[in-house]
Parts: sequence; C-alpha cells; structure tokens
Amino acid sequence: MAENRSQSRMHVVWNGAIRLPTLHIVQVKVLNLTDAGMQFSCSENLRIGQKYEMQIHVPDLNGGPNTTVVPCFAECLYVILSGREFRVGAKFSGLSPKNNELLLKWSERCARGVA
Repeated sequence: MAENRSQSRMHVVWNGAIRLPTLHIVQVKVLNLTDAGMQFSCSENLRIGQKYEMQIHVPDLNGGPNTTVVPCFAECLYVILSGREFRVGAKFSGLSPKNNELLLKWSERCARGVA
C-alpha cells in the first residue's frame, strides 16, 4: 500500500530524551523523521495534543564519533502500543535554524541512499 505523505520518511535509529510534565526524563529511540515531525518509541504513554521538551542526539554527518544534541519541542499527534513500548508520532517545533539545517542535510543524504 502506497503512503499518502507530503514528505518522505527518513528511517533512523537515534537516541533522544523527552521531559514529562512531572519533570521526569524518559529515554526515547527516534525511528524516523520527516521535515515536519518524527516517530519515536518510549516506555511512557504520552498524551495526544501535549507538547513536550525533547532532545535528539543526531550523529555526525561524516561518520565521526560525535553527536549533536538537538533540543526541540515535540507535540504528540498519536500513540500506538507496540509490544512493551509506545510508538509516538510527533510534530517538531522550536528547532534553531542551525539544527533545522542539520536535519535537512541528513534528509538529503538519506534521499540519496548514502546513510
């Protein structure tokens, strides 16, 4: 079945963290990204419509050992229970121009099949 999406997904496995309203920090795994949002897995059932503070650890574009910590906000659009984890779809906001450019470079790289 073909997807009806305005942006193609970039499949990744990146670490991240999200801050709950209780101020508890939960580790997440970012599974895919688009220009507008992402899907990630986490151990907590997030609230649809809630905006969360988040950090994504984006690998070096050249394959080096360093990562860039990308802070942003993630607005929860959907939550699906998948085994013992929840899959969360979220919309980005609050990305700095520099970090937005980094994610766009990763997207271009994945579109070329280089990642």
